[in-house]
Amino acid sequence: MSQRGETCGARVLAGWVTCVIGLFCTLWGVFHISIAYEVLGILFGAAGYVLRVRRFGVVTVVISVVSLEFVLMAAQGYIPSIEPTDPRSRNP
Repeated sequence: MSQRGETCGARVLAGWVTCVIGLFCTLWGVFHISIAYEVLGILFGAAGYVLRVRRFGVVTVVISVVSLEFVLMAAQGYIPSIEPTDPRSRNP
């Protein structure tokens, strides 16, 4: 196998691993209501996109953005049965 083919395969594998790490960060951020992990999910998804895993990178970014919106709503107290974590949130 040529050197170029091995480099391309390693890049694609790194892209898949990066996207999986991004999805795990997103999942962790949803369970702990943390915006920082959602942003990490977006960044890892974008890195996966750059590493030639286009569709999975886009899916990772979209899932991270949607969960970021959910986390922001939950932190403000707009989701029933979840206590607001932001001290400046609206009063129930």
